[in-house]
Amino acid sequence: MPGDNSFPEMYGLPKDHKSNIPLRPVVAACGSPVTNISIVLERILNQCLQFVPAHLENTVEALQCMRSAFPNLKAPPGTIIVTMDVVALYPSIPINDGIAAVMRVLRQHEGSIDLFGFRIGQVKELLAHVLSSNYFRFGAQVYHQKDGVAMGNNLAPPFAILYMHDLESSLLRSAPASPVLYKRYIDDVFIVWNLGPELLQSFLDHFNNADPNIKFTHQSTELTGSINFMDTTVHVSPDGSISYELYRKPCHSGLVSDYNSSVPNQQKKAIASSEFLRAVRLSSDADTLKRSEEKVTNILKFNNFPESVIVSARERAMRPRRVRVQNEYRVTLNLPFHTEYIHNKIHKLLRKYKINAQLIYRNRRLSSMICTSALRKPPCRRYVDPSRPRKRGRPKAACVACMSGSGACTERNVVYHLECKCGDRYVGETYRSLATRTKEHNDDARNTVSGTALGEHFAAKHASDPLPLGATAFSGIRVLGSERDRPRRRIREAINIRERSPEINNNSGWDLL
Repeated sequence: MPGDNSFPEMYGLPKDHKSNIPLRPVVAACGSPVTNISIVLERILNQCLQFVPAHLENTVEALQCMRSAFPNLKAPPGTIIVTMDVVALYPSIPINDGIAAVMRVLRQHEGSIDLFGFRIGQVKELLAHVLSSNYFRFGAQVYHQKDGVAMGNNLAPPFAILYMHDLESSLLRSAPASPVLYKRYIDDVFIVWNLGPELLQSFLDHFNNADPNIKFTHQSTELTGSINFMDTTVHVSPDGSISYELYRKPCHSGLVSDYNSSVPNQQKKAIASSEFLRAVRLSSDADTLKRSEEKVTNILKFNNFPESVIVSARERAMRPRRVRVQNEYRVTLNLPFHTEYIHNKIHKLLRKYKINAQLIYRNRRLSSMICTSALRKPPCRRYVDPSRPRKRGRPKAACVACMSGSGACTERNVVYHLECKCGDRYVGETYRSLATRTKEHNDDARNTVSGTALGEHFAAKHASDPLPLGATAFSGIRVLGSERDRPRRRIREAINIRERSPEINNNSGWDLL
């Protein structure tokens, strides 16, 4: 395995808006051995989406298509709006069928797609390799997903969209009747139907019976007169009048950046403006806009936004949008945010010296800012300077790693190298601090603990010269590498044992090919 990769991990996201709160399995595949290949393939497949007629980029596009079909939002009486949801789309896609669907689109539009120097046959081979390498770890067990694509893979969204495009194209051609509008955002389908409930049921059954792997659930406005699609609620009256407004799921936490948080004021104002702008775009008339704005206002007040900022953001969202001209010579500055006062001082200096720069603030986690220093590593708590007189309260046991000159006793998740005073060597790994692990090795050596590499080494070679209390058994300790992922750390340990052949190790670590 390459040294800069990590093993994919699976975790679950609770769907607390559904009954029984099922888990959505997600595989954290960032940094996996096939990540870079997946990124290139994703860029190729994303170019194919322009040739998918049903594909939606966002909710606004769906509403615009509906306005195009019904310019005055006045549909024929009896019009029904239906939403369909594919059940577990990603794990249900047959890999071979999905690759075949992608190849059909690539071959049909080969001249319009940048393949980044690959041939179509090579793209097919890379797709097969990436999608068959669905290995992940859950706890201590490693699994292989044999079919479907893992949520978390870069390829998953465009691959699923192209597979559904291939499936729905044939289904729409052979359907008993056609809808007025058919649009889809990955696995969420938006349909406008005006041919009556009987033909609608036949249409839905046709979709559900076509592929044993793909099943749909559906909801419609037939009974309630309204339906939710992504972040929009669409209403249909009996006379065919359509309206829509902003929708928030019941599980929505209502949290945005708190106004009292250490965030630039311009960013807080932008949050408020963008929320109101969404309300404007997702509202069809004055009444629905009023309800949408009320939802946004409640969210902002919940996050301690003052009334003056809310009113200003609402007014700003109602103004006509200006097209911003991008300056290609503009300088971008990435700075840590401290206070609004320093932010204003920087702006004044930029204006004073006529520097056309854009400021971008990137904050670190509060825990890292409080617990560590950006200037130096945290000091060793057990280090005893032999040149200084011992003070009351100073720990009696010194740090073994510091006494041996490592200078990295606080580092964690490391592969390390120990050298005994006799010249023999030892290679190990630990997820704890180097100070903690080397102290354990030193205690094993002093007490000649059987079953441990250092204890057996001292029992065999230093039995006549026992290690006194407070002394270190090592003439040198150094860090060979740092790996947060345990399998990567164990692999690096095994590689160093193989290359260095340390005399003290009683095993070779993980078996390597």
